[in-house]
Amino acid sequence: MRILRFFSSAKSVAVNHGVTFKNSLHCDFVISINQQIADLVVAAGFDETKSFVLQNVIKVDQKFSEKKLKSPPVIGIYGRLEPRKGFDILLKACGILQKNSRDFRLKIGGFEVPGSYGWHNVEELAQEQNISEKCELVGTVLDKKKFFEDVDIFCVPSREEPFGLVILEGFLFSTLVISSDSDGGKLLIKNEENGLLFANENYEDLATKIIKILDNREIYSKLTEQAFLRLEKEFSFDFLGKEFTKILEKISK
Repeated sequence: MRILRFFSSAKSVAVNHGVTFKNSLHCDFVISINQQIADLVVAAGFDETKSFVLQNVIKVDQKFSEKKLKSPPVIGIYGRLEPRKGFDILLKACGILQKNSRDFRLKIGGFEVPGSYGWHNVEELAQEQNISEKCELVGTVLDKKKFFEDVDIFCVPSREEPFGLVILEGFLFSTLVISSDSDGGKLLIKNEENGLLFANENYEDLATKIIKILDNREIYSKLTEQAFLRLEKEFSFDFLGKEFTKILEKISK
């Protein structure tokens, strides 16, 4: 982008999906997916008037559909198999459920990325927590609708999560989401209004939040419906189109 300026008058726009934004500072304008990243960009010396926030969205192509918790309830997780996604945190929380004689199934989807962490770590930890027989390892989730139809409580125990697109997918499929209070978790979930938040890396708190839902099933529909309504209002393509148009108008001026 620095070289481009010598050959063209065209303006360049960077889109930041995470906190590794150094190269984007060479562009004329920067769009970040949350306010926290935008603040870091400005703190690094970028012109505040040329920095914008445009949150991720997903396609909302279905209506809210009330779900009832299965017996036993199904807890789900999926994502990249890496430490920062917190698979171990959920497995330890489920270990607490097991010790408290709570019946459940754990549906685990994911895909390996380069590194030493992988499915063998998940399997070993499930054995340590004595919950192997309750775990279903489904690999890469290709059909998200089918995955969520079988899941009652979707957990996002990420140690770091700048946004959390999977949270929106949980909202879309009328599934209750419990997330760590990461940046993304706090952005998308208002605790006990459209989901639940637990203290980051605190698997005991996560277990407490899961038990809270199991013991108060009447709040399940309220939380999932509020989540879906917020998805429609603030995280749909209709909303994105309006906000993106505003940003482009400012850039053009």
